[in-house]
Amino acid sequence: MFALIPSDVSNAAKSPAYWLQDPTPMPAQELFFHDLLSRAARGVPDREALVFLPGRGAGALRFTYAEFAKAVERVARALLACEVGRGGVVGVYAANRREFVLLQLACSQLGAAAVPINPLYERDELAYVLERARVEVCFADHGHRGSDLWPRLLGVAPGLAKLRF
Repeated sequence: MFALIPSDVSNAAKSPAYWLQDPTPMPAQELFFHDLLSRAARGVPDREALVFLPGRGAGALRFTYAEFAKAVERVARALLACEVGRGGVVGVYAANRREFVLLQLACSQLGAAAVPINPLYERDELAYVLERARVEVCFADHGHRGSDLWPRLLGVAPGLAKLRF
């Protein structure tokens, strides 16, 4: 689970330009999330951008705008190394976790589609989604509730390019 939080809740209703400390007008029709993230990473790099709430026995994981932008960029480079680009389709076969968010944003940055795949799907459902969505690359979670989704993915789509996290 994650939450986007402002560092000053009393200013939550202010415009995006306030949060980025940049008075330049930002026409919404010309901006994508990765544009805003990049701008925030340059304008307020040390401001808290994202907090992943603690799971079982774990503390909250916090990202500043600079850290968050770098993490998304690393994932985007990994996708490019797998030849994912504009129009590509990436399966995300995982539970809700920080990598899920990073994959979604990295895909957006590249112009690719991220297809979330429910880790509770049975073999036939998994095969259907992979084929129907024309998934080219799939990230698989190896720690969902103590089970490893990787062998199930390999059994259904042995020729699919896969990355494990």
